[in-house]
Amino acid sequence: MSGTQVATSSSQLTYAIQGYNGINLTNWATSAASVIAAGSGVEVAGAFFRYSGDDTNDATSFSAIATNATAYLQLVPAGTVPSQIVTSSWTSTAPVFREDLNGWYASAASATRYVAGCVKTGATSYEYKFIVEDRGSQNNAVPIGYIYVQYPSQTAPALLWPWATWSNVSSSYAGDFFRAEGGDASAFESGEQAHQLQDHGHSKTESAHTHTTGENISSTSGGATPAIIRGTANLPGSFTLGSTTTGSVIGNPNSGNHGTETRPVNRTIRVWKRTA
Repeated sequence: MSGTQVATSSSQLTYAIQGYNGINLTNWATSAASVIAAGSGVEVAGAFFRYSGDDTNDATSFSAIATNATAYLQLVPAGTVPSQIVTSSWTSTAPVFREDLNGWYASAASATRYVAGCVKTGATSYEYKFIVEDRGSQNNAVPIGYIYVQYPSQTAPALLWPWATWSNVSSSYAGDFFRAEGGDASAFESGEQAHQLQDHGHSKTESAHTHTTGENISSTSGGATPAIIRGTANLPGSFTLGSTTTGSVIGNPNSGNHGTETRPVNRTIRVWKRTA
C-alpha cells in the first residue's frame, strides 16, 4: 500500500513525531536508580510529553521484579487531551511493537509505552541500561542470525538485548576447540577435524653396569656365566649386563593429568544465535 500525503501542517507535525523517543536517563553510567531526566521528550499514543524536571523513581514497582530479570520503564498516560499526564513505572513484561503507533507498547491495544530499561541485578541495582528504540534500529543493531559468544562470568545476550529471542546453539559445536583458518587447520566448513596426537618417539640409553645379588653361587657350566632365570635364585655372585631390553613397563605410564583425550588448558563457552 502506498503512502498518502498529509494535507494540514498540524497533521504533518503529528506524523513527524509519532514514535519519537527522546528519553534520557539519570545515572546512566552507574548502577544507581535511574529516572527520566529533565529535558526529555516523548510521544505516547499520539500525544507529546516533555519533562521540565527529573521524574520520580517508582521504587515499589522495581522491587516487585525478580533479580536478574529485565526491567522495562513504561509510561502510562491518563487524563483528557490536551492536559494529559504520564506516570512511569517498572515492569518485567516484554513489550510488543505497535505498527500503527510506531513504538513498543504493553500490548497491541495498549496506550502504555515502553521507553527504557535495565537489568535488575540487586534490590537497588540498575545495570545494563538501555533506551527502547524503534524496531528498525534494534534489528540493525543485532540482526536475526547474529551469533554471540558468551564467555564465563559474562552477561547473557538476553539481558543485553531483551527484546530479541536468543537460542543456545552450543550443542552444534559440543566439545569443539576452534582454530583460525590456514596452517594445519581443516578447510573451512569441512566439519569437525578429528583428534590427533603429533608424531613423536621415545628413547632410553642404558650404560653397562653391575648388579650384585648378595649370594656367592658358583657356576656349574665350566666357568661360563649362567643364564638369568626370572623367579629363581640361580644367579652368580656378580655379573655384568650390557644393554638389555625387556617388554616390561617401568613406573606409572599415566603421569600428570590424563584421561580419554589430548587437550590444552581450556574453558567452556556458550554460543548463542538470535532467531527472532
